[in-house]
Amino acid sequence: MLGLIDTTQFTDRLSLVKDYNVFVDDVQKVFLYDFTAEKWSVFIETLLELSTNNIIWLVCDLVQCWRMKDTSVIIELGNVITDKLHSNQRTTLSMNLRNTFDLSNILSVIREQFIKSFSDSVTNLDMILPTQIPGHFIHGPKTVIHILKDYNVNIIGDVLNKELDKLCNTDTLSNSDIGIVYNDVYSDVVEPLVKETVNVRCVNTDDKIGVCYSEDSYSAEWPAVVVLHVIWGRYPIKRDLTTIYLEISRARVHCLCYYIPR
Repeated sequence: MLGLIDTTQFTDRLSLVKDYNVFVDDVQKVFLYDFTAEKWSVFIETLLELSTNNIIWLVCDLVQCWRMKDTSVIIELGNVITDKLHSNQRTTLSMNLRNTFDLSNILSVIREQFIKSFSDSVTNLDMILPTQIPGHFIHGPKTVIHILKDYNVNIIGDVLNKELDKLCNTDTLSNSDIGIVYNDVYSDVVEPLVKETVNVRCVNTDDKIGVCYSEDSYSAEWPAVVVLHVIWGRYPIKRDLTTIYLEISRARVHCLCYYIPR
């Protein structure tokens, strides 16, 4: 998915594509970045016009980006979609085939908790937030979750290096198979720490460990992921749920999570 763009920029870019069918994944940022019911009605009508010459598929998971707006916006977006698109023009994809059985189970629990925050009276909830059903049954390493007692840069650096030592000293993973996903870019602590740690480790190689801010991690994935998630007490718990869901889902097989109070 390209960087943050509004609905008009999005359709303008799609209109430049001629004689090709188009598949765009992770459009949820566009969905909620630039949302009003009126804008989205126009957006969908424009897409329908463009689809007369090209087949256009748009894929999104609204659980991954609630933090950008609020619950009512997701409901309103669902109402626009069901009003403008016939049932044969939309579908739900509920099966998770990206992650191992173990990771998929964790994601299902997080997703279920988020969906429970919506009222039972929302008629199209199954369409806009489909329940995840079991995918493949490949098991991986058990996901380990650590909760740190304090926001301490030395401790964060120590645990990050210890985990990277374990992951890098195996015969099955190269540096590029490992990703670090973090959500704290406001304190000038976690982001510089992560980037410096990776630069030191990968200074003489083109085989780089991936580094990604959580809100930029749509479509990114690695066999192994280390999550550094700072919990800010002033935000609603649903904001953390959706961010954690996004972060953990970046791991295909192996995930280590560190939750840090702030």
